[in-house]
Amino acid sequence: LKVKPQVNDSGLVSLDISQEVSTYSTISLSAQQDDIILNKTVATTSLVVQDGHTIVIGGLIREDTSKSKSGIPLLSKIPLLGYLFGNTDNEGSRTEIIILLTPYVLKNQQDAKALSTEMIDNFTDESNGGVRKGQLIKKGGYVGKHPLEKKEIVPDE
Repeated sequence: LKVKPQVNDSGLVSLDISQEVSTYSTISLSAQQDDIILNKTVATTSLVVQDGHTIVIGGLIREDTSKSKSGIPLLSKIPLLGYLFGNTDNEGSRTEIIILLTPYVLKNQQDAKALSTEMIDNFTDESNGGVRKGQLIKKGGYVGKHPLEKKEIVPDE
């Protein structure tokens, strides 16, 4: 994912976004040689969003199919009767990538530090099975979804 942000005078954020999904597969060229095939899907878009608002980007869909054969050695290779001793499986899968982006315009170093701390705390809390963003309450800290929208908490004494 590549994102090129630009902030205009009114505080709107212009984003040039390029997202890529790559997979590889192999194909047999001969009994001794396989070749690798790279499958690449790229989507690009440009959009404008307000500071602190979340956008959803979707559309990178990948569908994979695979075919496998199994069976009793030698017996499954007999013409016309081999299907009685073997099995062919066709399997398909579908994957769709959805990306959520929330740009924040940081006006000074304190805002940057507050946002970095909140993001690190949220990541750590969620990876440990803790609370989600928006539910975060720090003792003697603040409640809120954006570090610039702090609401002070006064601890009970």
